[in-house]
Amino acid sequence: MERVLSLPELLENILLHLDMTTLLVSVQRVSKAWNKTIACSPALQQKLFFRSITAEQLPVFREQLMGEVEMAGSDYEYLGPELTKLVLKPLLVKKFGFCFFDTGPAFGYHRGADCFYMLPWSPNRRELITWNRRNSTPLLQVGPPKQLDEASSQLGETRRARFTTRGASWRRMVVSQPAPPGIGYLTQELTQELQLPNERIGEAFIPAVTPGGVQMGQLYDMVQYHAGHHKSELADFRVIWELPQTFLTQNLREPMRQLLGQTTLLVLFAFSYLACYTEPENVVDFDSAFRCEEFLLPDFVVEKSVRFMRGGPDWKGMISPSHKGPPIYL
Repeated sequence: MERVLSLPELLENILLHLDMTTLLVSVQRVSKAWNKTIACSPALQQKLFFRSITAEQLPVFREQLMGEVEMAGSDYEYLGPELTKLVLKPLLVKKFGFCFFDTGPAFGYHRGADCFYMLPWSPNRRELITWNRRNSTPLLQVGPPKQLDEASSQLGETRRARFTTRGASWRRMVVSQPAPPGIGYLTQELTQELQLPNERIGEAFIPAVTPGGVQMGQLYDMVQYHAGHHKSELADFRVIWELPQTFLTQNLREPMRQLLGQTTLLVLFAFSYLACYTEPENVVDFDSAFRCEEFLLPDFVVEKSVRFMRGGPDWKGMISPSHKGPPIYL
């Protein structure tokens, strides 16, 4: 057996039948030889989402992934089975799902900066709560921070540091298989002039910073930065995979369609100057909690156009920010 495992070709064949978590967390630590085999194997790197597959490989790759998820007793529904041009990685969905990979019932909702506190490695993790309103659509809302003792606070900080540290492997994982060639970036700025809602639409295509496609580090850094660093009172966002979703206004339909014609990944930001509060309240604290040591924000140009809205914006599709009452817009 030892002789068989010493042959890279045979070892690769065996390792391809292991689940992702075991392969990523345990097997690479067995020996330098095993680690080298995994690092040098295109098939194993694709299985771990460190290397993109081709569109032609997708049907077989999807079938293998679904089989692995079923064997683990997990539900494939949360991986977005309605997506036809890509598959998502279970480990990334598990750790970053609510902010970045939610294709479930709340997928049509915008998120605010405080949704980062719902990530499992947040230093003070919060829960999603529901505001039930009579004869109206319920509002989803990020709950208040918890009171933590010293031990819990230290544990949360250790967990946060492990995810944001330099060299964290999740940052090198492609966001989907196949990996998108870039990120579609769509912005909507809402202001008010002479009592008329004013809407500025901005759009850009941001190429992947690595030749193999968009990695999780690039997507995370971009969303985390713009969710906190903005001149508006509120910046809501939504990460969209492959399929156009519900729109705040008709003016977003065409630019969204065009951008999703170039890539399978789009980030939509809605910047509002009409809110009565600011989120995040303290961007320095927000960056301290969630910015990675390897933070990188590539330059890109946003093309903007201005439109006047005949009706007011539709605010049904958003999650109310941090433990305040439902938002009020003037």
